[in-house]
Amino acid sequence: MVLAFLVVVYTYLGLAAALSKEGWRTQSIYQLLTDRYARTNGSEAPCDDLGIYCGGTWRGIIDKLDYIQDMGFTAIWISPITAQIPGLTYEGTAYHGFWPQQINQVNPNFGTPEDLLALSGALHDRGMYLMVDTVSNDMAWNGNYTTVDFSIFDVFNEANYYHSYCPVTNYQNATQATQCWTGDQHITLPDLATENTVVIDKWQTWVANYTSYYGIDGIRLDACLEQDMEFFPYFEKSAGVYVMCEVYNYPIDGVCAYQEYVSGLLNFPVWYLITDAFGSISGSMSNLYDGLTEVQGNCTDVSLLGNFVENHDVDRLPYTVSDIGLDQNAIAFVMVNDGIPIIYAGEEQHYSGGAPPANRETTWTSGYNTSTVYYQLIKQLNEFRTCVISKDDTY
Repeated sequence: MVLAFLVVVYTYLGLAAALSKEGWRTQSIYQLLTDRYARTNGSEAPCDDLGIYCGGTWRGIIDKLDYIQDMGFTAIWISPITAQIPGLTYEGTAYHGFWPQQINQVNPNFGTPEDLLALSGALHDRGMYLMVDTVSNDMAWNGNYTTVDFSIFDVFNEANYYHSYCPVTNYQNATQATQCWTGDQHITLPDLATENTVVIDKWQTWVANYTSYYGIDGIRLDACLEQDMEFFPYFEKSAGVYVMCEVYNYPIDGVCAYQEYVSGLLNFPVWYLITDAFGSISGSMSNLYDGLTEVQGNCTDVSLLGNFVENHDVDRLPYTVSDIGLDQNAIAFVMVNDGIPIIYAGEEQHYSGGAPPANRETTWTSGYNTSTVYYQLIKQLNEFRTCVISKDDTY
């Protein structure tokens, strides 16, 4: 279903208005991979291969929203919704959502456009909000870069929308990071020229329709380090919602520089410091303190940074840290630190997966147990944060 034709329908339905970037400061986000959270039929049977689709859907999420809301979360962040490389590839399937091909279509493995609208509506009916992971840096091709057929992509279907091929070998080289291609010999990711005015215009039109039709309240934007900084103000303005960029790069001043172009950032600089501070009993709290001070001095607005211990791209902390006290303190720090707390599905069940896809476990195999120490800890921390915010006139 083409998004461009659906804006009028959205307006007619009168769905809830998107949350302002200021409004995101008071939210608490539960991140989940759609494919791994809940199935439509409610089945809790294990998934034998985490490298392929396991059956999670948008309807499944709706049926388990009580589990999220009762933990105190006010928003969810779901994986990309667009249609992906179909079928099984050398590297598995596109269950994660980062191999887009048809951006005017939704991923049928997760459901229909009506199912996604139902999820958005169910969240808004609860006073909750929807953040969607979004890919704007590249499209995806099942094969080597020499074989790419650009005509299969529905919007960016010509080679001149992309940079000429070169591989990224050094992400610290800004030119190489923004103009070369990622991926490998099996899955190629043609790199869009996000400095190109035609590419910018197409993304502006697309994202305006995307957010308005589906009632999306926020966007987590993938791979911002690999895109032209000047692209983000155009994209966020057209989206009309808060955008939180992923800049997976350690130098604090370099990451904070992106906040001059986009409202929010995933707080990777502090993530590195958290995993160091709580990674062992000899972790450095002084380095964490110094890093927080540096972030506050460099970033435009720390209250719009997304704080996390775990996500779908990094090893879970319990994978390397057996001390539950350290792990629980890391979670507590994220929940009360300045910024927006983000808890990745499975933290509340003390999942311990390592590198992807091992860290992308299915939530349903936990039975959605609400009595675990971690579930109750996160619930209490959310309650505490809400209480503090309610008494703080700056929010």
